[in-house]
Amino acid sequence: MIPYHENKYIFNWSFNINGFYMRDALPWYMIMLALGVIIGFYYVHKKLCKSGYSLKEQILIAFISSYFTLVGGRLFYLIFYTDLPWQKVLTGMFLISEEGLVSLGGFLFGIISMVIILKFLKKNILEFFDIVTPSLALGLFVGRIGCFLSGCCGGKVTTVPWGIVVDGVTRHATQIYSSFYGLVIFLFLYYLSQKKLGKGVVFASGLISYGVARFLVEFLRYNPIVALGLSLQQIGSLLMVVVGAGILAIILRKRT
Repeated sequence: MIPYHENKYIFNWSFNINGFYMRDALPWYMIMLALGVIIGFYYVHKKLCKSGYSLKEQILIAFISSYFTLVGGRLFYLIFYTDLPWQKVLTGMFLISEEGLVSLGGFLFGIISMVIILKFLKKNILEFFDIVTPSLALGLFVGRIGCFLSGCCGGKVTTVPWGIVVDGVTRHATQIYSSFYGLVIFLFLYYLSQKKLGKGVVFASGLISYGVARFLVEFLRYNPIVALGLSLQQIGSLLMVVVGAGILAIILRKRT
């Protein structure tokens, strides 16, 4: 078993100047999330330049989509994991530095915001998603390490020898599992991107591979069951698989 001690913050600070006191902390999760965005942006930068995207357009897309990814994650968390009145939900969704994010909501809002921006910029949507989808998997690889360091998104009780001991109880390190499949998906999508299989193939393959991986890992996590014995995240994962399979079917039909 692997001993684990929760450490939500990289460091804390406080100061007192003429009676004005302030105390705050910098969470590991936000640090790793920001690092994931930076690494993902570095990966796609040259590829987007070759496709006619200016640096200004790239920064605009990255900033807006990252912000609304956090907003969507917060919104889904407040809706499904709290009992707050709708007024506080609508205001709390914009407090992106607070704890509590649901990846399904973040993914949905991130995709929608990207589509809106791409429409405004008059860019090819499938071509863009083919370019950036591997970087999203790379960001997942880094971001889930932040979850592990923060102690969130933990797994169920287990007896496996690679489990982590949290407060005397051995649990699945589902954050590390998620980080690992993020890396595997990135390598798989990178390989596909070198094959030039046609617009939409890499994006659709990313939806399917992430959907399957998240669906399976979800069995090892504690999340409320919402329907058919499945969690909200599992239902969302199945929808990703269906959408990805649908895109691939359309692509294959056009080729025949």
